[in-house]
Amino acid sequence: MPEKHKAGGAKGRLLTPELQVIWRKEHQGEAEGKSPEEKKALRQKQMEKLAAMSDSERTSLRDQLQAKWNALPAGKKKKLEQKISERRAAKKEKKKKNHARGGNKD
Repeated sequence: MPEKHKAGGAKGRLLTPELQVIWRKEHQGEAEGKSPEEKKALRQKQMEKLAAMSDSERTSLRDQLQAKWNALPAGKKKKLEQKISERRAAKKEKKKKNHARGGNKD
């Protein structure tokens, strides 16, 4: 796992971007067909569940997700890593534009 993506880093991140991709794929069907309000409530509930986990539960979750990431074919990993990189660059650019306009929204 790259050092710059280490979980629990400067932002207190529970999962690395790579592991977030795996976690989202596992939960993507839960919000299907729901209203925006229901989706928001579901995301909030998921975040609360993750935040309420004990250290050992978090470690176990990370280990399980890491094993699934490691099991992906190299081509699939490379494609997902590229998407993560593109999203990060787009987010950085958006922050730059907002900052230039005088706002400080994310």
